[in-house]
Amino acid sequence: MKNLLCLTLFSLLLFSCGSDEEPEIDPIVPFQFEGRWIGTWSDNLFSGISTSAIIREIGENQYSGSMFIIAGTNLPFTAGYGGPNDGSIRFTTDGNNNVLEYTYVQTAPEYRGGCPGEYNGTGAINEELNRLVINFTGTDCDGFHENGEFIWRLEE
Repeated sequence: MKNLLCLTLFSLLLFSCGSDEEPEIDPIVPFQFEGRWIGTWSDNLFSGISTSAIIREIGENQYSGSMFIIAGTNLPFTAGYGGPNDGSIRFTTDGNNNVLEYTYVQTAPEYRGGCPGEYNGTGAINEELNRLVINFTGTDCDGFHENGEFIWRLEE
């Protein structure tokens, strides 16, 4: 009887401890880059300029879109300085949360009689803040922009 009790307890422990299978863990899902973004532009020349962007995926880890500068009374996702937008965006990611190459080509035809420019940088998703942060440098009609930062959040 004692042996039967020990065998029963051993069997219960063996089966209740589970199998050798690892528990399922959700894979890390990269942040969504595609969408409508609202945020700010700051650099050595400007601070806290309101901006917005519409970004779409154009290929694996490749994104493109339009950027809008909010100036005066225009609403997000409308050009502040003429044309259909204030410039175009292109960037690539590493397939996760890092932006490897970022380019913003500014047109802004009604700003100071026309203000073409180009800004380049890299960035990443700040998961704590749930923001896309792009660090950049570039040149336009206002001069050389350094220590630049676009900080955007997805529109809700």
